[in-house]
Amino acid sequence: TYEKSYFKLVQIIDDRIKDPSCRKLLESMMNMNNATENYKNATVLYVLHALFVPTTKKTFTDVNGRKCLHKFSIKDSQNKFIVVANTAIEIEEILKIRKNGKDPIQPCLLIVGTISNPSQIMVYFDESKYVFFSIIKALDMCFKIYHLFNIEYPLESISVWLFIQRFFYNIRLPYDKPCPLIKQIISELK
Repeated sequence: TYEKSYFKLVQIIDDRIKDPSCRKLLESMMNMNNATENYKNATVLYVLHALFVPTTKKTFTDVNGRKCLHKFSIKDSQNKFIVVANTAIEIEEILKIRKNGKDPIQPCLLIVGTISNPSQIMVYFDESKYVFFSIIKALDMCFKIYHLFNIEYPLESISVWLFIQRFFYNIRLPYDKPCPLIKQIISELK
């Protein structure tokens, strides 16, 4: 269904997103005549986070013992979904920093290069990296890892993962977080 709905999805994203960096990325992709499939698909997956702006918040206790609330940004959502770095060494450094942090590293996509020119595409899971030639095949594997191992989606990008789950895989689970925007976008795509 991805190929069938690609153009309609791009049109909906183009009509609705307001984030300047995502708009710029989308417009440059739309204006390029000979864009590769990986470029087009990586761009759509990246700017989906501006369509499904994160609404989840995380509470934590600061060094003084006070409770604090952190609202996730579009960038937070994108970074939990796809790690993009110019070199494989930079990806390793990012993963090392995340590993040393308090949050576990959940399965995610890794892109060496840029969204517009991915030179290597991988899926990260349990300290292993699996190489793919297609961003769509990598996304498919990442999604299946979440479900095979019963892993919760990252809070930062939960709306994007739920959209992928409901629209592309037609899976509804009893513990899914309700999201009216996902329902609305899916009905527009059908």
